[in-house]
Amino acid sequence: MRSLYTTALLTGLLMFGNAFAESQPTFVESYEKVDVATAQEFVEWNPTVVVVDTRQPSSYNMGHIETAVNIPIDQLTKENLAQHVTSPGTPVLFYCNASDCNASEDAAKVATVLGFNNAHVLPGGIDSWNNKGLPTVR
Repeated sequence: MRSLYTTALLTGLLMFGNAFAESQPTFVESYEKVDVATAQEFVEWNPTVVVVDTRQPSSYNMGHIETAVNIPIDQLTKENLAQHVTSPGTPVLFYCNASDCNASEDAAKVATVLGFNNAHVLPGGIDSWNNKGLPTVR
């Protein structure tokens, strides 16, 4: 009797568990955090990398990585990103202000969900870039 009860319980859990799992969307966060030296290598040695500054235009205009395009996090859409990123596998480096800013990580997550599968984040943002004495433009 106990064996029959256990079998019925397991069968029910498997049936309902699978039905629940199949009804839930699956989102995969797949991006890489890179340090300043790696970000610098991307910018200097990889002509296909797209650098995206996720800050607001006023911050972007005060100084940004030379090749960066400005797509504020609240304006990040597939269409806006696709204007600069030519294919899903194109490397994209996102950055924002500093380590306490989540906009670049949020942007990388959104980009991944939108189908761009080569996203990278500079966790320290423009502050970490500036702290290493690397050039910016206005």
